[in-house]
Amino acid sequence: IDEIHTIVGAGAASGGVMDASNLLKPLLSSGQLRCIGSTTYQEYRGIFEKDHALARRFQKIDVPEPSIDETFQILKGLKSRFEDHHQLKFTNPALKGAAELSSRHITDRFLPDKAIDVLDEAGAYQRLQPEYRRKKTVGLSDIELVISKMARIPAKSVSASDKAQLKDL
Repeated sequence: IDEIHTIVGAGAASGGVMDASNLLKPLLSSGQLRCIGSTTYQEYRGIFEKDHALARRFQKIDVPEPSIDETFQILKGLKSRFEDHHQLKFTNPALKGAAELSSRHITDRFLPDKAIDVLDEAGAYQRLQPEYRRKKTVGLSDIELVISKMARIPAKSVSASDKAQLKDL
């Protein structure tokens, strides 16, 4: 269950105590239902952990943020699904750029989520273009443009070739 903290209070009518979490507790404790849930640390502490009976039925597992290379591998695994969904192709440099540049410029989220959001945004941007302007392939320059818009920084300051530019100084 993604965003598992939302089951606390879900379906309760007029401030009643019968919500989705109370319906699941007997099934979880008897073993009839097994599930994995995900949430953020803040939501776990603020919402989920307050219901001690529910929190007892789950084991907390911390999942560390993957490295840029691990994120690139994750994106390669998701590539075909993004291509099917957006009806276009993503180049490997675009995937690598999404991992590297989102790590560098988008600071309010974690990998691989922010890199996935960048790819999704780049695909959606192309789908919103008029047919005659639409690209069939998303490349690194498209990723740089999307990240500059997401991070609200000038497009020229978002570049995967920073190392090459520094080398030539």
